[in-house]
Amino acid sequence: MKRIKVINLGLALALVVLVVGVVSVTADVPQGGTLRVAIRNDVQNFDPAYLVDATTSGVSFSVYEHIVARSHDGVISPGLSESWEISENADVYTFNLRRGVKFHDGSDFNAQAVKFNFDRIMDPEVASHAGELLRNNIDEIVIEDDYTIVFYLEEPNAAFIDDVLIQNATFLASPTAIETLGEDLSRNPVGTGAFKFHSWTPDTEVVLARNEEYWDGAPNIDQIVFRPIPEPTTQLTELRTGRIHFMTVVPVEQKAAIEADPNINVIGEPDFNVRYLVFNFNQEVFQDINVRRGLHYALDITELVEIFLEGVAERAYGPLPNMSPFHNPDVLEYPYNPDKALATLALSGWARGSDGMLRNEDGETLKFTLTTPLGRYTKDRELNEAIHFQFRQIGVDVDIEIVEFATLIDKLRARDFDLAYIGLMQRTGDPTAHLDLMYHSEGWANWGDYNNPEIDDLLNQGKRTGDPDERMRIYAIAQDLIMEDAPTIPIMNEFYLLAYRTEVKNYTFGVARPMDYSKLYLGE
Repeated sequence: MKRIKVINLGLALALVVLVVGVVSVTADVPQGGTLRVAIRNDVQNFDPAYLVDATTSGVSFSVYEHIVARSHDGVISPGLSESWEISENADVYTFNLRRGVKFHDGSDFNAQAVKFNFDRIMDPEVASHAGELLRNNIDEIVIEDDYTIVFYLEEPNAAFIDDVLIQNATFLASPTAIETLGEDLSRNPVGTGAFKFHSWTPDTEVVLARNEEYWDGAPNIDQIVFRPIPEPTTQLTELRTGRIHFMTVVPVEQKAAIEADPNINVIGEPDFNVRYLVFNFNQEVFQDINVRRGLHYALDITELVEIFLEGVAERAYGPLPNMSPFHNPDVLEYPYNPDKALATLALSGWARGSDGMLRNEDGETLKFTLTTPLGRYTKDRELNEAIHFQFRQIGVDVDIEIVEFATLIDKLRARDFDLAYIGLMQRTGDPTAHLDLMYHSEGWANWGDYNNPEIDDLLNQGKRTGDPDERMRIYAIAQDLIMEDAPTIPIMNEFYLLAYRTEVKNYTFGVARPMDYSKLYLGE
């Protein structure tokens, strides 16, 4: 029986007004102190137009905000917008902005500031990585008054907020700072967030200071110091000795020992990711659906996840993360069954010879290479060595190729692979952030060049319909069809894990907001 944790991401997509109160912590808690957080590498560029790496994004989360927020469990929630309305066919989005908010430089947050930021990202001369995405989605931005702004879309998009409005490039920066700082904004971010930028000493630390005027109440701590510490073992030593409060890379093999330390909390839950094997449809052998299905039956995925990833991942059931509210719990499965694997392969003429190898009528072996990265995903090498073994158990002539992640990406982009182990992680469970990228014929993460017009049509329908129930129905069908076609073999959903010291109090963890330090405090 599947045990799947589902959270409600709840986009209201009929004509609706969403108004939710923002709750602040009012308890009498200790004030002051410095929170020290380890990050895997140094920050790069704080200008939202060019902010592309995960580390800088995580630090920027305390400085910048979006036009709307995500709650810790991923629900789209009020923040800089107190409420919003979405037209019935999801092509007009109206945002009612929060009054009285100031940027860190004292300038006003208002509709003019929002439009300035979006116009800048959409400007081809700015050359932002997100410029084309915004231009393809947004037809016009209209200011109705100082605190009401309307986005008219090129076509209906039920996932516009998730797809477009919440990403690195749409962090809202002070227009005054953009104009006065110019390129120096990359080193001096100015937003509306709970913390103000103080300083950045490259390869040493980034320091943020409490925003006393924060609209949701000033934080309890005085400042945050982010320290680049690439090695997980070094992060752990620093955590145990109290020189940092948070470590963001938890070594899986040491997880149990860390959990046994009475001074450390370890926390985590399944993230919005899928790690999977992708077939390259440019290889003739993988154009055969019986081959793809047969190889799926050959893997004992449940056992693989239990052996190598117990406590840090769960088996993936289908092409969407199990955490997604759109996940179909009844999606088609391929239970481990070596006999059925051989029977399915036999439908296309593959049979085991006297040497135990699968061969076609011409005597050729079923031969391909499995390519996996080294150290990019938890236990990726060990997991794929076991997958390699299970394929060989039914007679597949499979080689394994272990490469650096950058090399794997190069191979994927060049379509220079047979079967590859890769992952996709997002901050949302909306299908447009997963299925559209991986399985639509035009998706940038469709590494295997899978092309099914019926899937394309379903994904286009799901994106454009404004009816939440209809979206759920469409995506349930799409997931079943994808699994029937078997362009990939979903393996696991990896957990987001972090560890922090017990003197950190009132910290709320959520995979959508793991680096939210606005309400915590330092105690004993």
